[in-house]
Amino acid sequence: MSSGPEHYREAERLVAESYQNGGTQTDDALFLAEAQVHATLALVAAQIEVGYAISAAGGGSPFPSVEWDRALAPDDAPAVPTSVERADELADRLGIPGGEAAP
Repeated sequence: MSSGPEHYREAERLVAESYQNGGTQTDDALFLAEAQVHATLALVAAQIEVGYAISAAGGGSPFPSVEWDRALAPDDAPAVPTSVERADELADRLGIPGGEAAP
């Protein structure tokens, strides 16, 4: 698995390669398609890092980090509750009626 900066550098390399390889339009399109995938993965990694930084600074998170934790965790990682499960638990602790998630 690559880091965000590694994906970014690979995207830059592939774009440069598409201009320098002297290949066919099909070759260039393949280089650019692969570059787009790496650029997208770099952007996702950057957004995750920003989200965790905001969360760590006490500012909340712009996306549900529990779901990202689950998506990024290895298969043998302990299960973590979903946002809905956490909201239900909080509602129960605060005595808010109807805190159960809809089926």
